[in-house]
Amino acid sequence: MDDLKNSYDIENIIIVADQGMLSKKNVGLIDQKGYEFILGERLKSLHKEVKQTLFYISQYKSEWVYNDHRKERYRKIYYFKIW
Repeated sequence: MDDLKNSYDIENIIIVADQGMLSKKNVGLIDQKGYEFILGERLKSLHKEVKQTLFYISQYKSEWVYNDHRKERYRKIYYFKIW
């Protein structure tokens, strides 16, 4: 990732991975490098407390993402930050 980032003068990297990429080692490396990330996890494998937090809808934020040149509604994004 560092080589790619430097070669193409990329400012920010966001890692998107499914559960096949989840391991303590991989997540640790991503976190250590300071990359932002989106990781897919099976809900049934999460701890009960985590599930309860994820299903607490008032914790989520939302915003409309607009098409840059027409300023029309494009799509609504919901997100939840745990940190």
